[in-house]
Amino acid sequence: MAEGRPGAASERRKWICDGYAARIGSALGCEIGKASFYGKGFHGRTTPSGEAFDAQALTAAHRTLPFGTVLRVERLSNGRSIRVRVNDRGPQARNRALDLSKAAMKRLGGVSDGVVRVRYCVE
Repeated sequence: MAEGRPGAASERRKWICDGYAARIGSALGCEIGKASFYGKGFHGRTTPSGEAFDAQALTAAHRTLPFGTVLRVERLSNGRSIRVRVNDRGPQARNRALDLSKAAMKRLGGVSDGVVRVRYCVE
């Protein structure tokens, strides 16, 4: 298929959030990737959004999505899903798409696994 046509591998859908353009995969605005979590050592530290990190809040770090963006995150292996708000930048590991708070990962049932495959969509 030619680039730019629906279904082309290079197709990207532009989402506008809080006046900023963020690029996220497929026409449905969802991507699949790996998510990890962070908690204890970062609890209380100021995030790039200006708020203190709370390991018990349902939040996430993403490299480019605007702060305040709400995502639906679904763990692919068990179908559990949650809503999180982007309030931080990350993850630092290049092969991961999201860093979740410990509370968010707990709700997905992934704390003992550490890293899980997820589908995340802008809501």
